[in-house]
This record gives sequence, structure tokens and C-alpha cells, in this order.
Amino acid sequence: QPRPVGFKFHAVLVIHAAHQASLASTDKDRWLPLLWSIDYFKSAQQTNQMQGDWRMAPVDESKLPAPGQARQRFIEAMDNWDVEAADRAIAAWARCGSLSEIFEVFWRYGARDFRDIGHKAIFVANAWRVLQVIGTQHREPVLRSLAYALLDHEGSNPAKRDDLRDRIGRDNLARLGQFQQFRHAGQLDAKVPADLLAGLRRATPAEG
Repeated sequence: QPRPVGFKFHAVLVIHAAHQASLASTDKDRWLPLLWSIDYFKSAQQTNQMQGDWRMAPVDESKLPAPGQARQRFIEAMDNWDVEAADRAIAAWARCGSLSEIFEVFWRYGARDFRDIGHKAIFVANAWRVLQVIGTQHREPVLRSLAYALLDHEGSNPAKRDDLRDRIGRDNLARLGQFQQFRHAGQLDAKVPADLLAGLRRATPAEG
């Protein structure tokens, strides 16, 4: 189960890193990251069984939106934190949309809130990386799992309350339009990155 996005789910999140470690290893060590990943996965699988043996439900084919509506339905469902609608929409969109187009939307939702201490963004990035390796024909279950994970939250529907963890993402999204006018302004200055980092460490989320 990809909730919470961490803990036993690290077995999924580390797959691409283990693959990269294997490729970078010497011949005699190449199997170590892969065997470690298998061991980690089996341990996580056992934990999942102990916690209720969660499985992703089959897609309800009768309720899928039309291909031309899938993208918009998915965005609406994610904005409204509607798990069932998001699952139907992403299943339909996965079958007709390009992976680049789909992930262009997922990038935003991976960074919109800081629940699970940033693991949502990690899952988006690693889902993209893994699909480049194993093949995009495996996209549907991966994208369904990803959408389900990104909708993890506590308490009532976040779309209907003003939680600090959601407010920061909304505020940052509104700020995006300001970046275009500053993108190529001014002169290069080696001190700017250090000053920017120092400011971000001191600033509140709103000031940052």
C-alpha cells in the first residue's frame, strides 16, 4: 500500500536507485543492490499483509470517463481530493495520453503539499524514472498507485479547509507567474545562490 508514502513503501521508492547502483557496481558486486531490494520488498510485503493485506482494486471499466474528458476529470478529482474519481480518471488517461503530458500534471501534485515529508514528490520522480526503464506499457498500475498516494491526507477533505500544509502549495502556485519577468533579468553574481539559500533558511513559507 502506497500510504503512508514512506516506511514499508520505501521498498518501491528505492527501486530506481538500486538499479542505478547495480549499473555502477563492479561485476562481482552487481547483484548486491538487486538482492537487497528483493529482501526489502519481501519484508515490506509481509508488513503489508500484517496491516490488512491491502490490494489495489480492479478498474471499474463501466465508470471510466471518455478519453477526451480523462485529463480534465483527473485534475478536478485531484483538486477535490476525490480518490475514487481520480482513480477512474487516471486509468482512462493512462490508456490514451502521452506519458510526458500526464507527468506534467503529476509534477504539480507531487509538490503541492508536504505531507509524508516530501516522499510524494520522490514517488512522482521515481515513477517517471522507473517507467523509462521497464517500459511505458506498465504505466496504468503505476499511475493509479501514484494518484492514490498523492491523495494521502489526515482528517477531513483538504479542499474544504485551510491547512498550512496546503496553503503553502497554493501560495507558491500563485507566485509562479512572477518568475517569468525575473528569469533573465540582472547580471550573474556568484554570491546570489548563497544569499538566496541563507534567506530561505530564515524566511517563513510566505516570505520564501
